[in-house]
Amino acid sequence: MPVAKTCTLFTDGNWIETKDQAPEGIRLVQTGNVGNGEFKDRRDKARFISDETFNRLKCQEVLPGDCLISRLPDPVGRACIIPDTGDKMISAVDCSILRFKATDLLPEFFCYYSQSAEYLAAVEHKCTGATRKRISRKNLGQVQIPLPPLPEQKRIVAILDEAFAGIDAAIANTEKNLANARELFESTLNAVFTRKGEGWVEKTVGELADHCLGKMLDKQKNKGELKPYLRNLNVRWFDFDLTDLLEMKFEAGEEDRYSVRKGDVVICEGGYPGRAAIWPHDEAIYFQKARPVERIRKFSNLDAIISAGYRIQSQVATQFRIWATQRLKEYIVKGFALNDERFKSGNSMNYFTELQERIREIRLSERFFYQKIKDIYTTSINYDPKDEKTLEFFKIVQNKSALEYNKFQETQLRWLIDQYQQLAAKEPDEFPRRHWLYQVESLARQLKDAPLFEQTRRAAFKITPLDPR
Repeated sequence: MPVAKTCTLFTDGNWIETKDQAPEGIRLVQTGNVGNGEFKDRRDKARFISDETFNRLKCQEVLPGDCLISRLPDPVGRACIIPDTGDKMISAVDCSILRFKATDLLPEFFCYYSQSAEYLAAVEHKCTGATRKRISRKNLGQVQIPLPPLPEQKRIVAILDEAFAGIDAAIANTEKNLANARELFESTLNAVFTRKGEGWVEKTVGELADHCLGKMLDKQKNKGELKPYLRNLNVRWFDFDLTDLLEMKFEAGEEDRYSVRKGDVVICEGGYPGRAAIWPHDEAIYFQKARPVERIRKFSNLDAIISAGYRIQSQVATQFRIWATQRLKEYIVKGFALNDERFKSGNSMNYFTELQERIREIRLSERFFYQKIKDIYTTSINYDPKDEKTLEFFKIVQNKSALEYNKFQETQLRWLIDQYQQLAAKEPDEFPRRHWLYQVESLARQLKDAPLFEQTRRAAFKITPLDPR
């Protein structure tokens, strides 16, 4: 049934201008007082007219139990029942006054129905206005509503009253629990940071992280592409509100300086100083300097940590400098610095193979081998470094060691080529020819017999030196 046919009174409120208002008298109810199924009193913002104005404008009085419907957003069509506040009331023109037939419709039933998606969709369908939607009283009166018998309406209202009472109680309990949890959290937080344990030290933010302010908003000077950015209002405690991001122009080279990356701490310096949150998203976002928002980014690379260690004046930094100097001195004196415990514990297994290869290279080097033989030879009782036999002996050893080392590398090369031929035969289309060719050429640079390598290379790969592969 259409809404208008369920009423004994279906009219709009009155057109009340500012000049018609008075400091006290008959209360003026406006669209702001109409909530979704509830009357919002807002006594501190109440407006009034005098009895003389009421009579002069022939205003329609709104009685307790009447239903008011807002014809303006948001949403259009929301309704409430006027309670008995002890005030004489009228309504503004953008509210429609409905006084239902007692034999047809309960105000409570309609008020619940007005919150349904079906009703709101029907109202929206009859709205007009491109920028701000509204509904005329005529169109509102045509909106169809279900009309079960009064006993069924009462039963439905009783069920919904009980359900909403349970929801209200749950909301109240939840809010109370949240308040208790917040109090407990703050108490624990204060206890943790006021009762400092053994080994705690105090540092400035600059000692631990890189920090900077965002970009100043200047529409005249800023250049580049429009990008969304964080401002003070977007930073909440432990979280971000991204529902109303604004845009500012940023140039390509400004991303690193004025962007927030995942894991960065963002702190407000204005509005609510100290309010902070950690950026949780993989995508970076820019941030603004006005009403300053400050970015705190932990040192994330070894170069930055080492640089800070030599620059900062603190007990920990001093210990770092002592440790680093010892390692540097060891490297200068011995030619190497090794963390034995890391290799023993297995934390450096990724580098263990590299270490073995480097030691093997040193052991096989011609100079190392030659020095070992020289050390043994010099232990002779009649050793004379200028004797002709001594010089002849070292010439033979030097030539022999070079030959053996070359043979060792040649064996490695032939094995590598053999592996290539076997794998290439199995997967000729997918085999990474370039990768293997690079390894063979790298090894061949160390061989003194270049013609031997070139001959082997051409035979194995069946390509000429000018082949672009």
